[in-house]
Amino acid sequence: MMNNGQSCICAKRFIVHSDIYSEFQQRFLEAIARLKLGDPMQDDIDLGPLATMDGVESLSRQVESSTRAGAKVLIGGGRLVSSQYFAPTVLTDISPGSPAYAEELFGPVAALFKVRDLDAAIKLANDTPYGLASSVWTNDADEQGRCALEIEAGQTFFNTMSASDPLISM
Repeated sequence: MMNNGQSCICAKRFIVHSDIYSEFQQRFLEAIARLKLGDPMQDDIDLGPLATMDGVESLSRQVESSTRAGAKVLIGGGRLVSSQYFAPTVLTDISPGSPAYAEELFGPVAALFKVRDLDAAIKLANDTPYGLASSVWTNDADEQGRCALEIEAGQTFFNTMSASDPLISM
């Protein structure tokens, strides 16, 4: 939700192992539900408006197209009436070929995916034309090595969020 999801390195696709998926989803939704929309100049506000109306309309089309293709909206789901504000949204059960599956959703929309193992996670991570940055969360050195070699991204961060300056995470 950094910069209202309007950053190329914002986490957008969350690929989660099936063993922890339910707990992750519950905690994630609780965190999203706590976000406050409003004037971004106010200290207690988490999300402001999107940069342009075109961006709001494009994001709305992507979410609507994804839901028509079978994606489920767990929270949020659209823009606030006649404004540049878009409700923080979480999608799941996302079908291949739908916009939320592989396109960049340039706004406060997260796509949750459940996978059975590391092979499936890497395959899904690479099943997009985008890949500026990735963030992998594991303490297993072998998994980190595989992800570093096999995920097709400009940068891969481990156990921290992606950053524009790699020195930030050091």
